[in-house]
Amino acid sequence: MMNAATIEDVRRAFEHLRDEVTNAGILPDGELRLREGSRKYGYAWRIVWTNRTPTDHAGRGAESSPPSPVPSFIGMTKQEAFDTLINARWSVFELARTCEETARSIAALTPQQFETFRVLIADGTPQREAVQLAAHL
Repeated sequence: MMNAATIEDVRRAFEHLRDEVTNAGILPDGELRLREGSRKYGYAWRIVWTNRTPTDHAGRGAESSPPSPVPSFIGMTKQEAFDTLINARWSVFELARTCEETARSIAALTPQQFETFRVLIADGTPQREAVQLAAHL
């Protein structure tokens, strides 16, 4: 039988996720913070994005939902939060891997293929599909 997740487990999983998101370049600015939940008081476990560059609508300390694939709501219990963080880490890993593969594919295009790729992107073709189509010319 698996042991229930502890607060330390959730914090450690969050630290790993935050490091992986930072290394993957998913956050253009600011930082991710963990908002710990409480079953007793009915607070959910959440991830917030804060310390962003100020805009017309939000100051420096404003909090918002993190960019995809990082979830905002991660659960009502420690176990749900832990499981969601582990799944989010896999999503970030897959996104980073896909971005690296796409960057290598784009770099390998000839000038003519690259121009075709640009036209496909401008027409709304998803990036991965556009690279594949342009490479097969």
